[in-house]
Amino acid sequence: MASAPRPQSATVTAPLSEGTKAMQLMASGGGLDKLAIALSGLCAVHCLVSAILLALLASAGGVFFDHIVHEIGLGVASILAAIAFVSGFMRHRLIAPLTLGGIGIAVMAGALQLHDHGGEIIGTLIGVTILSLGHYLNRRAVA
Repeated sequence: MASAPRPQSATVTAPLSEGTKAMQLMASGGGLDKLAIALSGLCAVHCLVSAILLALLASAGGVFFDHIVHEIGLGVASILAAIAFVSGFMRHRLIAPLTLGGIGIAVMAGALQLHDHGGEIIGTLIGVTILSLGHYLNRRAVA
């Protein structure tokens, strides 16, 4: 007895949320790299202003140097970098921006370990600079 032909399965895709659509749009036009570069600049300003405030007002430095602020910042930077660099790599296939971004994030993570040794500010500034360069190259390659 011959069996009835099986219906072909249709590919079902869930509709994208508005947030996902916005992230794809930003990533495709280099907007996410622009945002990440701006946030890197804010991070650098935060480091410098914190050091100055710490020197001038010892009690104010505690708020700016609270370790959780830096951990959250690293988390946000890591997520933005992952989205921007992976989506950029999928478009332009250049490894340099992705590599620089990874090195920048790694240097920033390493700098967090120097919290009690005084090298955190310098390490973070170096990491932010490398990360920003990666975002800049990624943005140029996508555009």
